[in-house]
Amino acid sequence: MLHITGDGDLAAYNANKDKTGAFIHGNWGGAGNKYEYFLTGRMKVPSRIGLIYDSAMATGTSQGTGYNFVTNQKVGWANNPAVYRQHSNRANTAFADGHVSALGAEELGSLPLPMDAATVNSNFQWYK
Repeated sequence: MLHITGDGDLAAYNANKDKTGAFIHGNWGGAGNKYEYFLTGRMKVPSRIGLIYDSAMATGTSQGTGYNFVTNQKVGWANNPAVYRQHSNRANTAFADGHVSALGAEELGSLPLPMDAATVNSNFQWYK
């Protein structure tokens, strides 16, 4: 079981549960009370579910790369970390089965739970 806190974007998860498995359990009951648990034993394709990605923060006290944890979140806000392709235009991605792979833009977008990215700062290159 993996514990995640924050405002996860469940739209992609809900749309793909038949392919990925119903593995998220959580409480989205208000500020300060939000959490998610990823029940990895319920994942149908753990080798295709990214859990941790290279990331960057465009603004705030944690601005920069290598400091942020990113999971499948909506990143349309300037203060949220987003996937950052910092290794030869690829982002290292840790998957639920334990393997790590460097993924390019097309590969990140083809995952069962694709990252929903936005250009937050022109200095950073998001996957789309």
